[in-house]
Formats: sequence, C-alpha cells, structure tokens
Amino acid sequence: MLNLELRYGCMFGDDVTVKLFAGDLKMYVTVNNIKDCQVLQHGLNTLYDWTIKWQLNISIPKCVVLRLGNRNVSFTYNFIT
Repeated sequence: MLNLELRYGCMFGDDVTVKLFAGDLKMYVTVNNIKDCQVLQHGLNTLYDWTIKWQLNISIPKCVVLRLGNRNVSFTYNFIT
C-alpha cells in the first residue's frame, strides 16, 4: 500500500491516514470527539477536490463509513457529488 501522505506531504492533514492499493483508497482517523469528525470530513473534501483536479471519478455507492467501538460520536459525513 502506498501512503499518500508520504507522496503528497500532509495534503489530508496530520491526523488523517490514507492508504492506496490499486484502485481502492482507505482514509481513517481515530475519532474521540466532534473535532476529529471534522478532521475526517476535511480529508474527504480534500480528496474530492483532488479527484476533480485530476478528473477522476469517485464511485459514491462503494463509499462506506465504518465505525468501531461502542462510544461512537454521532456525525454524518458528506460526499460531495
């Protein structure tokens, strides 16, 4: 897996981890509070802007949010379409 942070500096933010393998991308953040949710949302927005710049499509139906743990912060992430 290629870590996009290494190639593109801190394009997605210091707290966002991005893994790329073939045509798949995983973006994740350890969420402890609403600010962490906003950090992840900013990473998603940055990814969207990057795909527009390079004329790449995101398959929105394949996008999911995986929450782990029993004390999840309630937050709705938006994929710009």
